Amino acid sequence: MRTSIAVNLLDAARHNERFGAPGQRIFEMGNVFHYEAEMQQLGHVTEQTEIGMLIAGAQEAKTPYNADATNADIFLLKGLTDSVAARAGLPHVSYQSASVSYFDGDECLDAFVGEKKIGTLGKIASKIGKEFDLRSAVWSRCSIISQYTNWHERRNSRRRM
Repeated sequence: MRTSIAVNLLDAARHNERFGAPGQRIFEMGNVFHYEAEMQQLGHVTEQTEIGMLIAGAQEAKTPYNADATNADIFLLKGLTDSVAARAGLPHVSYQSASVSYFDGDECLDAFVGEKKIGTLGKIASKIGKEFDLRSAVWSRCSIISQYTNWHERRNSRRRM
């Protein structure tokens, strides 16, 4: 029972690097399991659906229309997060600096809709990259999809009233 989709994304990134992929944009959605202090239907375990994104390397090659190749960075990942949130019908997403052990401290953000945290994004810490034998810097974001759908359901129920 996995606790995060991030491991699958990092495995896929390593595999793609070995086969010479110059840049990567990987998305996955699936079920994850978390321990809860209160008794749940499955003991102390809850099952949730998580969506994850991973970007690495060159995202757009150098062409006559852009001065340099566009490489993966926190700003591109933030833009992807905004796009997914807009597609899910969420209002404006705000960001705050965060500190999470598996992300680089300088490039880590928590994403919020209003006061509700919807995910964390950032540059994967170099020690994690080394554990997965990754050769280039990798940025990732994971969040529980129910945080999107719960907000969307509440918004739609208010519209019906």
